Amino acid sequence: MLLQTPVAAEPASIDDAGTITVTATRLEDFAAAAARCARGGCATRADVAISVSYASALFDQGNYREAKRQLAAAVTRNRPGAAAEPLAVSQLYAAQATLAMHEGDQTIVRNATWASRNLLADRADLPALPRLTAEFRLADWMLRTGKFSAAEARYAAITTQARAAGEDDLADVAELRRALTLAAMLRRTHSHALLDALAARTGPRADDLRRAALATAARLAFVRGDKPAADGYMARLAAIAPGPEPLLVAAPPLPRPRTAATVALRWVDIGFWVRHDGSVDDAAILRGSDTLDWAQPLLRYVSARRYARFTPTAASNPAGRYRIERYTLTADYAVGAGSLIRRRSANPRFEMMEMSGTEP
Repeated sequence: MLLQTPVAAEPASIDDAGTITVTATRLEDFAAAAARCARGGCATRADVAISVSYASALFDQGNYREAKRQLAAAVTRNRPGAAAEPLAVSQLYAAQATLAMHEGDQTIVRNATWASRNLLADRADLPALPRLTAEFRLADWMLRTGKFSAAEARYAAITTQARAAGEDDLADVAELRRALTLAAMLRRTHSHALLDALAARTGPRADDLRRAALATAARLAFVRGDKPAADGYMARLAAIAPGPEPLLVAAPPLPRPRTAATVALRWVDIGFWVRHDGSVDDAAILRGSDTLDWAQPLLRYVSARRYARFTPTAASNPAGRYRIERYTLTADYAVGAGSLIRRRSANPRFEMMEMSGTEP
């Protein structure tokens, strides 16, 4: 929700590492700043920060089409400044890809993901983390589009490069993603060998990685219906001291939309509690499109999840962790037989984005 507080001189800014900081809280402040940038009144870095923040606020309110239009215009304006501001423009492309994934325009997803990566790939003068993060987003796109071999190789390369750069957190996540990719390739022996190796890691902060590896292994076993293996991983996970965040260990498949085609986008925000014992409680629709009957299977899906137990911290709610997730009922654009017009009709599905909380 947008709070009603005074706005700073600029509604958003971006630092030398490409991190966007939002200072405005009212949609009209973003809109006014975006209009100024559209008239040519903003430098590249300011334009990117304002445009991405405005598009995010529009997405938050369910106005996907205007968010798409704003980002497309911002890309056109700021493409010439990419050489001087590669980190900022790379973030702009990344935002465009994320929005297009929900809106259903897979051509934009592909082009923007590659553009975000290509801007930084050969820039050894830039920090390693944003360069490797752009590579990671590309690997994630390859994984979700079935390019498993390419994704697996890219995750392996990211792991090596991140370790060399001292970015161990990113390296750990890349190894976990590589294990998921190997499982998707039906190379289960290799996948679980990698997860077992991660679960055996020792050293500072190793417990976080061990918990994540065992939770991932349990989830994969649950998906393939191997209850004894899932129970074994859960027992090993229970033997480690609980961490401060819930880790997903079991979930049913994401439901498929009932409709064969999606003419108009629909969206919903679902809030729920993850209790300290790992159960899900009080899943409810907080807001969404005008009609919400299509979202009822999503409530059952969220409620059926199970997480590893976790411990409260001084800053956490003693009731557990409250999370909000955005689900978009979307479909990809396609040109039907006998038509020259692209319509949203192919691959109807739900897209999900975390809207609050800490993602494990």
